[in-house]
Amino acid sequence: QVQAGGLAHVGQRVRWGGTVLGVRNRAQTTEVEVLSRPLSDDGVPSTADGAGLGRFVAVITGFVDPVTFPKDYRITVAGEVARVETRNVGDYPYAYPVVTVRHYRTLLPANPAGAASIGVMTPISYSPSPPGGTDAPVKASK
Repeated sequence: QVQAGGLAHVGQRVRWGGTVLGVRNRAQTTEVEVLSRPLSDDGVPSTADGAGLGRFVAVITGFVDPVTFPKDYRITVAGEVARVETRNVGDYPYAYPVVTVRHYRTLLPANPAGAASIGVMTPISYSPSPPGGTDAPVKASK
């Protein structure tokens, strides 16, 4: 929805998550490329195999060491849609929704029982559809 709607979604608050594909440190920000996956009610990305729901870029202010976001770790972000940006996936031009991150958390790929989370996540009361898919409204947790 956001990929197709472009500017209509700028400023919209979202809570999206998925699997880390890569990290790029810029001068003032850290960009995390994510393969979007459905979220559970508590905001944890699905571990089910599959093609995912599309891709997005999560932009975090400042430097975050790439070891914080190893490939295939799961991440959940809360923030606002900043823009849709075209980047190549191989030779294919792909429209990435870009999210300005306010809060995030990462989880191990398989998330074994008792595994610790890294980062902080604060619930946002509503979650518009992730790129290429749908998501139900988020219930605020206590």
